[in-house]
Amino acid sequence: MSIEYSEAMQAPPNLVKKISLYPLQQRMILWGFILALFALVLQDWVVATAVFVLLTCVGASWRSDMPPIIPACISYQWIGATSGYIFYLNNGYVAGTGYPDSLWYALLLSLLGLSAVTFGLRAAMGYFKFQILKKTKEHSTPYSVRHLFFLTIISFGIQYAFEIAPKAIWFGGAQIVENLLALRFVPLFVLSLVVFERKEQYSYLVFAALWVIGPQLLTGFSRFKEILFVILIAALIRWRPWIATAQQKRQNRRTLVLSIVGAAVIFYLGLVWTGGLKKQWRDEIWTDEVAASPIDRLFKFADISSNVVDEIDFGAAQEDLVARLASGGLYFSYVTERVPNIVPYQEGRILGMAVTNATQPRFLFPDKANLGGDSWLVREFAGIYVAGDESETSIGLSYLAEFYIDYGVFGILVLGFLWGGLGGTAISIFARASPSREIFFALTIVTLTQYYMSFDGSYIKLLAGLLQRTIVLTAALTLFGPVLHRWMSPGAKKTNPRSL
Repeated sequence: MSIEYSEAMQAPPNLVKKISLYPLQQRMILWGFILALFALVLQDWVVATAVFVLLTCVGASWRSDMPPIIPACISYQWIGATSGYIFYLNNGYVAGTGYPDSLWYALLLSLLGLSAVTFGLRAAMGYFKFQILKKTKEHSTPYSVRHLFFLTIISFGIQYAFEIAPKAIWFGGAQIVENLLALRFVPLFVLSLVVFERKEQYSYLVFAALWVIGPQLLTGFSRFKEILFVILIAALIRWRPWIATAQQKRQNRRTLVLSIVGAAVIFYLGLVWTGGLKKQWRDEIWTDEVAASPIDRLFKFADISSNVVDEIDFGAAQEDLVARLASGGLYFSYVTERVPNIVPYQEGRILGMAVTNATQPRFLFPDKANLGGDSWLVREFAGIYVAGDESETSIGLSYLAEFYIDYGVFGILVLGFLWGGLGGTAISIFARASPSREIFFALTIVTLTQYYMSFDGSYIKLLAGLLQRTIVLTAALTLFGPVLHRWMSPGAKKTNPRSL
């Protein structure tokens, strides 16, 4: 008999102790070594190193008591770090534009940084292990799928009538409004976890996901991919190869096939978006004056999408997608050539900006200077004149490149570890504040996908965003969490976590 995800958390203590918190660790190191040998033969030693580091980090961060959100985020960043080098190695030129002289070195530094972030997350979660285990070992809550569904529909329904702009609501507290709006995703993510855990009522999840994706399409950004990404992570709850029973093995195979299909769908949508849909849609909503309602604009989006699919050149779209994903790694390679040879190490200048931005919220410091976009970092430290604030454009460098700019390789190691540690600390705070394990999982997913999936994000903004989101969501949970929990689980009795 297989042990279900929730049952494993509720099993007798003697059984739970046999399930390691990181059951894939040794297996992933072995597979990493084997696949690295293949990569060494088929590619080169840099790609082989990248493959080994990826599987090692996945094994070191995949916990048996949580959805695999951390390994998913690290893997997504890994794609951003490696895709440019792999494309160059197999095609002989850099995707988009640029020269490859230091791509390999920037890739190795990125792998070092991702490893530091991974083990920083793990170290902090280990330090706060009792708070986290106390939550993950709780009984699963019998949430009502219908209540979760209707709460999701209501939460996003207003965006079908009005566009919500946090700065228009409260300019000085736009980040607070934005973080409160992030709570809307919690019912959807809890719904995803519950549906996949129970293996029933999938139609509610499909309709809810489509309902939520609709408003995201109106922004002109590819934010819909994060929603699909999270649903895919929720599906991986069912994949537990460390449980060696016949029934579980069948479940593992089905989950693996579903995950591969889901990943292929996300990749296809990425090609369509990058291969023409993004430009045409942004020209429609950013350049032209569109006075139509959000519903009318969704129909317009459908029309443009059908035309793009008919005309798309998938070869060019693939190169465009790689160029977009790999831009942070390419700019990082230029940084390694200029810093410290031309531009000296900044000795904490960027870190100081990040701390100042995080500790001086605008609603308390209304005269704080506007940070603007991130293009100035690329211009100053990579030496590339990219579009910037003058054209209302922001081109990201990479938070790992910023660590390097401040303190070199030492900065990548130490600041990367501390950045991971902050994420693990935020997870422990959510564990303490959440009224149920499902809400805890949802809050962790909402936060990590925002701040730990972005390889080319700026630490100046990531640090402030993570701290503010942790504070705002914790405060909101303290005030409204118990009421929300009771409404989503009608008639359910409060359950106590098992002793550790």
